[in-house]
Amino acid sequence: MASTSLIHTFQRYRTLKTDRISALPIVILMPHSACNCKCVMCDIWKGNNHLRQLREEDVERLLSTLGRLGTQQVLMSGGEALLNANFFRLCELLKSSGIRVTLLSTGLLLARHRDNLLSLVDDIIVSLDGDRLLHDQIRNIPGAFQKLRDGVRFDPCEEGGLPDNLPDGDPQAEFQAVAGDHPGSGGYGASADKFLAGGCDERGIQPQQSVG
Repeated sequence: MASTSLIHTFQRYRTLKTDRISALPIVILMPHSACNCKCVMCDIWKGNNHLRQLREEDVERLLSTLGRLGTQQVLMSGGEALLNANFFRLCELLKSSGIRVTLLSTGLLLARHRDNLLSLVDDIIVSLDGDRLLHDQIRNIPGAFQKLRDGVRFDPCEEGGLPDNLPDGDPQAEFQAVAGDHPGSGGYGASADKFLAGGCDERGIQPQQSVG
């Protein structure tokens, strides 16, 4: 075990010091180029008519290379990765090779795919830009905040579930509850290490908070 770790450390060092890639512990893939938001600070959605997406055979061809480079984690980005109809098959291929899967998502489709997400995705990073009104304005999608809220909801009747008492009517408290730091939220999401919330503050900085 120690010798394997030493080898990986040397490979990463060689990658940094030479023009050859010997180690690639984290890889970012774009399963689907289109996005289901129309954010004011982003132009990805403007290219939705020029769709590109990963196929199962694309990921299969990558597996041997990822193994050789010691890849431990794949971040599924986009666009919105969940728009790929074969997204969870891609996750299965990666996880069968011992690779951790992280999803970066707008949050609009989380509720629809909840069961598969909990079983096939290790971490989920969602974009949260403020309270209900501000989030919907930035995303240019009516009801975007509510869909995100529903997506990170976790059934309190299931093992490990958390109470669902998210405050309504108070924008600041509602934002803090979804972001995971409102004392009355009881925690909000599948688990503290399943969801992260990322967004921009008034300075354009993107803090990340655990949702849970």
